[in-house]
Amino acid sequence: MNCIVQLEVLPGLARVRIETSAIRDLKRLPKEIVEWVSKVVEELSENPFIGERLRLSASFRGLYCFKLRKGDYRLIYCYIPRRDTVYIVAVGHRDEIYEKFRRRIE
Repeated sequence: MNCIVQLEVLPGLARVRIETSAIRDLKRLPKEIVEWVSKVVEELSENPFIGERLRLSASFRGLYCFKLRKGDYRLIYCYIPRRDTVYIVAVGHRDEIYEKFRRRIE
């Protein structure tokens, strides 16, 4: 995954990385959603399992992906336990977010 933002946290907490493509997504979203994402990043470092789990095909076994909702907007992230890292993959309106996510993880 291509990442330009990495947030280091205290020992015992998960590392959170925001993918380059998710940064581009954020630039197009309302300020309210961007502020929500910044709060979510802190929460994810403490508990990577706060979202609703997405069902993935068997080829993605070992990759835990989740969604969080705020109104009509979604944040999709994946957690890789062996790296103890959360990757924020996509942020956007519910009408387009799942297709974006599929393209980005393939």
